[in-house]
Amino acid sequence: MDASIAAVPKSRPHGFDIPPTKEIRIAVVMYGGVSLAIYMNGVTQELLSLVRATSGDPPRDGSTEAVYLELARHLGGGHDGPGWARFVVDLISGTSAGGINGVFLAKALAKGGDLAPLKDVWIEEGDLGKLLNDGLSADPCVPPQVPPRSLLSGERMYVKLFEALARMDAAAVPARPLVEDLELAVTATDLLGRVVPLSLSDGLVWERKHKHVFRFRYSSEDGADDFGQADTPFLAFAARCTSSFPVAFEPMQLATVRNLVGFGKVSPGAYPLSAPAVWDQSLARWQVFFGEPCGGVRDADRYYTDGGVLNNRPFSPILEALDRVKADVPHERKLFYIEPSPEHPEWDPSGKDAEGRPKRPDALQNALAALVGLPSKQPIRDSLLQLKDRNALIRRIGTIVTDVVETLLGSLDLGEDYEARAFDTGRFRDEVATHPALRAYQGLKTATVIEDLARRVARVLGYPDRSEEVLSLQALVRAWFEVEYGHDTMAFLIEVDISYRLRRIQFVKGRIQALLRKDPEALRLAAKLFGQAASEVGTPAFRSEAMDLWHHLNHEYLVLLQCSRKAQSDAAGGIHVAIRDLKLAPDDLYYILTGKWGVLAGSAVPADLEQISHREERARELLRKEAIRLGLDGVRDAIVNHYRPALEVSRQHIRKELADRTGGSPRAMVRRAAFLFFDNFDYFDAAILPITTGTDAGELVPVEVARISPEDAVAIRNEVQDRRPKLAGTALAHFGAFLERSWRRNDLLWGRLDGAERLIRTLAAGHIGSPALVDRLIDKAHQRIIAEELSAQAQADAAGLVLGSLLEDLAPSGRQSGPAAREQRELVKRLTGLPVGSPDPNPGLMAFLLGALNPAGLRRALQEYAPSREPNRKNALAYLSRSVRILGRILEDIGQANKLHGQLGAHLAQAGSFLWGLVQVSIPGSMAEAVFRHFTAMACLFGALMVATGLAFSLPVTQAGYAILVLAVALHVLTRAVRYRLLGRPWARVLAALGGILVLLGLGWYLLPQVQAKVHGLVR
Repeated sequence: MDASIAAVPKSRPHGFDIPPTKEIRIAVVMYGGVSLAIYMNGVTQELLSLVRATSGDPPRDGSTEAVYLELARHLGGGHDGPGWARFVVDLISGTSAGGINGVFLAKALAKGGDLAPLKDVWIEEGDLGKLLNDGLSADPCVPPQVPPRSLLSGERMYVKLFEALARMDAAAVPARPLVEDLELAVTATDLLGRVVPLSLSDGLVWERKHKHVFRFRYSSEDGADDFGQADTPFLAFAARCTSSFPVAFEPMQLATVRNLVGFGKVSPGAYPLSAPAVWDQSLARWQVFFGEPCGGVRDADRYYTDGGVLNNRPFSPILEALDRVKADVPHERKLFYIEPSPEHPEWDPSGKDAEGRPKRPDALQNALAALVGLPSKQPIRDSLLQLKDRNALIRRIGTIVTDVVETLLGSLDLGEDYEARAFDTGRFRDEVATHPALRAYQGLKTATVIEDLARRVARVLGYPDRSEEVLSLQALVRAWFEVEYGHDTMAFLIEVDISYRLRRIQFVKGRIQALLRKDPEALRLAAKLFGQAASEVGTPAFRSEAMDLWHHLNHEYLVLLQCSRKAQSDAAGGIHVAIRDLKLAPDDLYYILTGKWGVLAGSAVPADLEQISHREERARELLRKEAIRLGLDGVRDAIVNHYRPALEVSRQHIRKELADRTGGSPRAMVRRAAFLFFDNFDYFDAAILPITTGTDAGELVPVEVARISPEDAVAIRNEVQDRRPKLAGTALAHFGAFLERSWRRNDLLWGRLDGAERLIRTLAAGHIGSPALVDRLIDKAHQRIIAEELSAQAQADAAGLVLGSLLEDLAPSGRQSGPAAREQRELVKRLTGLPVGSPDPNPGLMAFLLGALNPAGLRRALQEYAPSREPNRKNALAYLSRSVRILGRILEDIGQANKLHGQLGAHLAQAGSFLWGLVQVSIPGSMAEAVFRHFTAMACLFGALMVATGLAFSLPVTQAGYAILVLAVALHVLTRAVRYRLLGRPWARVLAALGGILVLLGLGWYLLPQVQAKVHGLVR
């Protein structure tokens, strides 16, 4: 191959000595879900292992890569001998929690890294005790935020994400990228919004756009790389923005990154953003992720919140990208979306009365639905219907291609004379002049190239593809084309239309694939072209020659594709220089749109342009400026000079490759068929291009959609049937996994298990006819995952989960009742050793569980248990009290900042402090508990003495002593209730006793004056 192609070398997996027979290209959509991000991380690990399996590196010991490599062999071999399929993840879209996982997966793919740093973040740092924004974390890595601006520390979250990404940068041995092309989309919500124009038929209006998508790209062909070390701080910024769950995390601002990178455990010299020059260079580099500057507000100063606010199911970036991605070999397209907690509206009776009729909503319900409920409901139906329409379009195109092939086969003489026919470049030009349909096709190609040229100019000038400025540029380029070329569209297309060449090569490659697949129309073609020799199609020699030609054509395709991409990305190249030299002011573009001058500068419309009413006429009038016309000439010349060498070399190579097409050898037969499609491509394109223009058909491969969720993976346990959840993270509004380390390990393990099962079963569907083989692959993957995850700590966590699940099942509120159940509960309590003051289980029982939970035992346990939803009570109460205190301080600060006089925030902060203190003095065996117990005993004694003394001498003294006594007793009983809650004992009775005591003490307070009067009278 040509050395000019900087493609990733495609190593073959161990045991394969042939190129892949096909690729399976995967797009991934990751939803939001707060702590369910940990489940998604498990799925993400399996996606990375799937890609690694066919990357050329040997499978890692004990990993699932060996299983996926076996799957690749079955998927690529088919019925015609050995082969293998290559797995590629090339499109990723994520929001909120899914956005974080998407960022790390994309970086691992682009840099050949692994996801261990992110796994450590989720397990070690996904702890509510560390995240709470009050500076009480045992491992503070950022200064306390006083007053707090959110419940959880967004600054700490950024630092930990940045550290994990930096660990991927610091890998000791730079790894080979696992992809050639990759696009990542991370959604966020711009709270200020970007002010963007909208063109109407008679003017221009403006609106704010709050949806934002950070787009990152890697390409080995044109050198694009948004995942390098210089972009690591911004990748962490995007991950923090998309996961800024309202109230939990404060909105994120890029300007804060400059200081935050210094708090991480990373060498300051690696990311010296504190240096003004480096910071300015970084901002300039990162501007592309925001688009053009807007509204007089620096993008570094904008605030971004959770992407899920407006787009929690980000399919749209994937749909937009499908028409841009290209594959190097025959391929299939899969789209997986990860939904850790599926909704079930079919089970939800809300909104209906007992008879199933809709209930009339009251005013409050209507307001809540409009403001909170309905905006968060973002069904994916429209996106999936769009994909369905796209697949239907592709099938329609396939039918048209088949019909055109049949028509050509009937009209062409494909005998011996055809074998020696020369390339005819003038035949189609002559037919265009006389055939109306072909003239329309030529006009469509011209319009497409004009629009592409306008978009190219817009990108260099900083305008998005769908901006209103592009409409102005299209009108201007069209006017320039009319002046320069008139009706000679062919000359224009020959000079600048590289997309036509790319389409032609792709089309011929597709027809070769049809021969390899033995499609019916391909076999009919073979029968007509080759006669009796058509039986050679499918023989090893024919397949070898077909694949050889396919790879030669693919090489030429990559050369031209790289040339096209370099034209768009090379900022120092001649095309970009020529575009930047255009004498086009922003007011010129707004004038074309609106007929008004000075939208930006505030100047008046020149008198000679005042009467022009149509956009095209205004563009032609502006073109009278010689500087603009000559500038567009310069852009055209730069494009021609850039494309001409590659186009000429490609033309020569293809002609040489297709020249040897005479005779009956497999080589000649393959090339004769390819020449037929190459030489007559204009007729095919004339039928196909009008259908595909303006659509997202793109790579012309149907997209198969599949979901990965706990409900869809049923090999170990069917969550829907037994109604026992697999995940702990679904508890507490999806914050559950942040409460317990063992819960996080549980969810991560299930993510890997479910991910492996769904990947294998979905990819095997329609290709592997043996269900037993599929089940065997899944079982083998599960065994490897469990063994890999079963570290000493993970084994202890698993034992704790099983034990907790058993205790919860046998608790008084559990499913069992009756004398036998009570005896069983007592037995379990004796075995687990839960004396008063000790929440730790019996060491002997734990040792037994640890021994039983080997990989096979753990798999059996996974079939039976559901994770306990009862968190550590001490920690839960501590987190609750800290949370209340933080929220109180937030509200108090908001009130002061807005000069509000309400005391809600202050009262909440005080309540949180009281609750926090109550938990501290209720912990059995703690110093605080001993001091408090001594204090309450002394207070009771002192209060009793005051009551006794006051009864004889003074009512106020009696009342004061009685109040002290009441307070001491109430606090003692309240701490007893909290202690019982911490130990899992019935505490409602204690609270009831407290209520009874308070009633009696209140009665005593009421009767106290009468008692004191009688005692005082007796004393006198």
